[in-house]
Amino acid sequence: MLNFRFMILKHFLKFTAVAAALFSMGFAASCSDDDPVKEPSGDWDKEVKAKKGVYTYDGTTDDGLGNFIFCFTTANVTDNALSGPGDVYFFDLYSGASDAATPLPKAGTYTFDATNSYKEWTFAQDDSYFGTVASGSDEVSGETKFTDGTLTITVSGSQVIAEALVTLNGEKIKLSLTSFSYIAEQVEAVDLERDLNLTCVRTAGGILGENGDIYQNNTTAFVLFSYADKTNTDLLCLTLIGPATPAGTASVLPAGTYTIGTEPNELTCIAGDADNIYSTHYENPKTGEYGWLTSGTVKVSVADGMVYTIEVDAKTDLGYSVKSTYVGGFEFNGGAAPTTTLTEDHNIDFSSVTSGNLIFYGNWENCGMNLIVIDLDPAKAKKDGLVMYLFQSSLNNQLEEHTYVASNNFATTPYCFIPGSLNDDNTFNPTTFYIYDAQGRGTDVQAPIHAGTIEITQDGANWNFEIDVYDDANNHITGSWTGPLKVQQN
Repeated sequence: MLNFRFMILKHFLKFTAVAAALFSMGFAASCSDDDPVKEPSGDWDKEVKAKKGVYTYDGTTDDGLGNFIFCFTTANVTDNALSGPGDVYFFDLYSGASDAATPLPKAGTYTFDATNSYKEWTFAQDDSYFGTVASGSDEVSGETKFTDGTLTITVSGSQVIAEALVTLNGEKIKLSLTSFSYIAEQVEAVDLERDLNLTCVRTAGGILGENGDIYQNNTTAFVLFSYADKTNTDLLCLTLIGPATPAGTASVLPAGTYTIGTEPNELTCIAGDADNIYSTHYENPKTGEYGWLTSGTVKVSVADGMVYTIEVDAKTDLGYSVKSTYVGGFEFNGGAAPTTTLTEDHNIDFSSVTSGNLIFYGNWENCGMNLIVIDLDPAKAKKDGLVMYLFQSSLNNQLEEHTYVASNNFATTPYCFIPGSLNDDNTFNPTTFYIYDAQGRGTDVQAPIHAGTIEITQDGANWNFEIDVYDDANNHITGSWTGPLKVQQN
């Protein structure tokens, strides 16, 4: 439920509005400057051309009508998931019931129903609205309901095409003709009635509230989403309460044993509660299983470079055992999808790197530490490379032997490296593993590093690098390189 899946549109829409209110991850809900908007050429104020149209069938109403959810979106859609930035326009419409393998609504024009009568040939105000998806996010925020409109559907065989005219904040918006694809509805939710022993492969997370202190008791509430496979099916959601985050520093989940309970005190894991989607629970969208963890412990330990080991030993409200283990890093990015293009663990082949480039940038923003960039550049197509942004305490422009660790508080942490990230234009920020492509000297593979260690030692004229890091999908990246470093001017 925490990744936006069109297969669970109707019931997920309400949840995403709550999520937007709770989370503060640095995402700004806004429309994309690149949205395809035309000058008005008819009886409307703005025309929007969607990148994609998707719909789902939510079953039959008590009156025997078919309930369809239609979505126009200017955001990207991959694997049935949204990826911002972009806008979404939802329509909750009622048509003749469908028994087909691929449900089809009746062709014709559906009108806005402010009374929510759920009658045939209408779309209800309750779940018909406009929202936005922020850059790097997959959650809809800023729900604004339509106040009038029509939706016209054309059906030819199995092909569905639709256009709409809606009134939003007093403005008439035309949604141009868009081809729609069908997404199957998710299975019904059921209780978890089996023991689990999970080995989680990826964890993302965030903090609740503007500064994490959602309970206003001088604490920080961390929410972790741990996945037991890379297809994001088995999901374990953990809400852990740590101490307050000092002003001006990034949130860091502290080590300790968190006891599952209902009071939001330090070293507590908030017990599962069906009325609180962020409480501690297990869910599986393929099987529909939900299990609310109500007793037990979550043990958190931290190695150098923000490499976590998280061990869950708990029981559900029905008495079933849920155990899990996770080893790796994670970012507080609101649960956004990984940006790495690696799909598995990787041992870096440095055989094409004959020398590295070294640049000293000096006292970065007067933080008292020397910013250093090292690029182990293969300078050949389809070969491995690694760029590192490091901080060391010495300002004398001499690289120091040390084990450099990943840190989100790099401006105050000597002997660390800045975690990597990818920009919207697919360029990378430090620290990033990459492979050059064959033609344009761009990058064919990019993996932003966000946890782990880089050990640097000197042997005469050569420098030795031992890489032991993780990207943002928790692929384990290792490698060794020895060679000279050439000092470049900044």
